[in-house]
Amino acid sequence: MAASAAALAQYLLLPTPSIAPFVFFYLGVALTSWIAGRGPGLATVLCSAILGNWLFLGPPRQFHTSGPAVSASLLFAVSAGAIALLCAGFRNALLEARQTAARLRRQAILLRDADQRKNEFLGVLSHELRNPLSAIRVSMHIAGRVPPESPSAERALAVVDRQLRQLTRLVDDLLDVTRISRGKVRLQRETVDLQALVTHAAEDHAELFEKNGLRLEVVAEDDEPILVSADPARVTQIIGNLLQNAAKFTPRGARTTVSVTATDEVGEVSVHDTGDGIHPDVLENLFEPFVQAENTLERSAGGLGLGLALVKGLVELHGGTVQVDSAGPGKGTNFIVRLPLCKGRARRPPVLPGPPEPPASRRVLVVEDNIDAAESLKEALELNGHTVFLAYTGPEGVQRARDVRPDVVLCDIGLPGMNGYDVARAIRADPDLCFSRLIALSGYALPEDVDRARAAGFDQHLAKPADLSVLEHSIAATRADADPS
Repeated sequence: MAASAAALAQYLLLPTPSIAPFVFFYLGVALTSWIAGRGPGLATVLCSAILGNWLFLGPPRQFHTSGPAVSASLLFAVSAGAIALLCAGFRNALLEARQTAARLRRQAILLRDADQRKNEFLGVLSHELRNPLSAIRVSMHIAGRVPPESPSAERALAVVDRQLRQLTRLVDDLLDVTRISRGKVRLQRETVDLQALVTHAAEDHAELFEKNGLRLEVVAEDDEPILVSADPARVTQIIGNLLQNAAKFTPRGARTTVSVTATDEVGEVSVHDTGDGIHPDVLENLFEPFVQAENTLERSAGGLGLGLALVKGLVELHGGTVQVDSAGPGKGTNFIVRLPLCKGRARRPPVLPGPPEPPASRRVLVVEDNIDAAESLKEALELNGHTVFLAYTGPEGVQRARDVRPDVVLCDIGLPGMNGYDVARAIRADPDLCFSRLIALSGYALPEDVDRARAAGFDQHLAKPADLSVLEHSIAATRADADPS
């Protein structure tokens, strides 16, 4: 079409056959290449060369094969092809420049939003850390100035315990978000009854709802087990996060209903509350990290805004989906989690064993470079009747183990002089210490850290801060014949 238009313009304005090169053909080639690109431009070159030879080289409406005519056609094709490539190249460069500019503008907006979220998160993190630390500091001040058996001392210790649990949960949430984003979460799948997991999770949170003046109801519409292939601990975490979210944003006197159903090939858990509801503008990004429906200085609900991001990440790891519905502020919220069903026999959710009664006495070596942490752990273990030895560096830990020949070694990973992995290898290489149970007690708790610990010779890996009942159970699992004496 471009070549035909150029031929018509050439014929009307410059009809003399001797006119060369073909001015309007060049213009058609240039415009086509600029507008449509290299391919159409080169096609226009070919059509223009044919039409020019047919109409303008000698007598019109016939092909000319004489030497001058062929040379003129070839000269036009080469020069017009160069124009086509040049115009198409300029066009592509301009388009790429525009796309690059648009991409940079979008990235600048994303970076600005990310920087704003980072600053907001740091402010919230400071708030959420300082609050429990402040409560702990005041409570310890009280506990140090009242009789140990007084009600004030008991209340102070209870506050310390609650606030430490809150701090631990904040750190765990941060680590879990990092693990999910890096694909480092490993699911320990079992065939479990979804109804049983939901019931246990609701029982665990009943006290929280009661304290907040809320009603919590569990509705199971099917008497048959709803079997899913899932990590029971992670599913319990999913339901727990949704329940904690409902407890935060539901006013006193309201109700939260948890229902479990099986539809088609999925098990469905619904957590519906009659609380504050969610504004439509927030719903779209509700499952993003650090997003909360409430974003005020008061922050009465607290938290880092990670709970729902964890829910989404963990549900998707199980091959499921999660959605949220809310008619708006004051009209309640409904979260729906769907997990694929499976066939098989359900196993009971694991129950964490408590410390043995009475605790069996063991010789325990604690290798920890934090003196306060080492000495406080020593006192706690001695309260259970253990004999505890301390070492504060890696080389000192190895030598101390050879001197006292402990039943159990609780070893940090980040140690001066020799890291915990090397300490474990050195102990495992000593035939006199082959019966010692090695437990890594470390803040390095990613899956690859656990793998490295086991490869180095540790029997178990516990993340700091370890629950003392779990730690006591691990110590008690030491073989009775571990003491070579």
